[in-house]
Amino acid sequence: MWMIPFWFCITFISLYPTVQTPILQFDLISFSSKDLILITLSCFYLLPVIRQNSVVSYFKKSWSNSLPVITTAILGYAAISVTWSGMRFLDMIMMLYTLVITFFVFHLSYNLIAKMPVGSLRPFLWQLTVFISIISLVYLAQSFFSLDLRSSSSLQNDEFGVDRVRGPLFGSSTGYFMLIPALAFSIQEIANTTRKEPFKWIVMLILGTTILSLGSRGGVVIILIFIISLIFFLRDRKQRLVAYLVAAIMMLAITFTILGATTNTNRFAKTESDGRSETYSTSFEIIKNRSVLDNFLGSGYGSYWHWYSIDIDIDGHPLDESVSTKYGTMLYHPHSTFLLLLVEIGLPGLLYLFKLSHILLNMISKNNQNTSGTIFFCGVATSGLGLFFDFFIFKNWTVSMIWFIYFFGALALIVQSEKVILIGSQQKLLVFTPTRKQQAIPLSKK
Repeated sequence: MWMIPFWFCITFISLYPTVQTPILQFDLISFSSKDLILITLSCFYLLPVIRQNSVVSYFKKSWSNSLPVITTAILGYAAISVTWSGMRFLDMIMMLYTLVITFFVFHLSYNLIAKMPVGSLRPFLWQLTVFISIISLVYLAQSFFSLDLRSSSSLQNDEFGVDRVRGPLFGSSTGYFMLIPALAFSIQEIANTTRKEPFKWIVMLILGTTILSLGSRGGVVIILIFIISLIFFLRDRKQRLVAYLVAAIMMLAITFTILGATTNTNRFAKTESDGRSETYSTSFEIIKNRSVLDNFLGSGYGSYWHWYSIDIDIDGHPLDESVSTKYGTMLYHPHSTFLLLLVEIGLPGLLYLFKLSHILLNMISKNNQNTSGTIFFCGVATSGLGLFFDFFIFKNWTVSMIWFIYFFGALALIVQSEKVILIGSQQKLLVFTPTRKQQAIPLSKK
């Protein structure tokens, strides 16, 4: 019963067309009803936790590496920084609203895992993976068989040969961020199963096909890095895991070949993309030409990319609107979480990214002895590279929410596995046969 609201809301968000989502107007500010659903859902799971625990104990969970308090602090700093961002008042209010959504989405993901019973965590992650594969199958069917599930004006078949896979849950350029952890978890489930379960292989194939059918260059690059990381960290593992890994690589290669017969795979070989290189170039020019203090404090959240008004389209802006500065032209949002943190939030934002990267690196470097989770940990860690390729956490909230669920799920599994190892070692000590010398010691001295 506890998880019914979550499943109901995520199903609605995944299937209800974005173009038909009601936009609510309050004074001069517009809100997407789907964003309000996420806020309401977060409050549903957050309020009971606050009632049962003090605020201090809520933020003191060691297994989460203090990320809840650090994320809350960086969002607070971003909110303060709008005071020197130079935005007009209306844009300032709307950008503050994006921070509110980010706060609630992050804590929604955290609370779902933090309150999950120990024995329910893996089943929940598997249920989420199956759900994502079902939604992905619907999106795949629309793209390859033209089921008229979306309007003709939203079709994108000019440079990829077919309509790139996407839907209300994830976009074609952002879906890999949540799909790669889901794919990694499905491979992990196959590796952990001693008997043949064709359904798990079907789930894995659907997720792999979806990632390649997104037509995202960043997704393909991260998939390759994920495979390389598996080969590196599984080199001393059981032969069974290696066999499953090789089979997974072969299935993905076959899928890529099938796609190559119907799609224009030249897109994957193209390195320049839609003004992103110009955005990076202009961003680094800004950093190079401003003062040390500005680089330390940042230019202020929303100072260059106050993208929410364009996304919500309250002024009739075209979605490909660019931003002109004295240092060059940029896209209307940074297309990179790294750029946002570096340019607008400054050193605190960069330190936050370092902290998150440190957790992801430790996830695979310090826990690669856990054969029941290494594949999954590698998937979550490598998917974090998407923070450099596209704009997450502060935007694309449903994708970020699912990624954080897998992220905290991986951290919780690490803690659970460490407890099992500790209990196992204690049991070995208990059954250890004492030596004759130890038997001669009086019980009181023992």
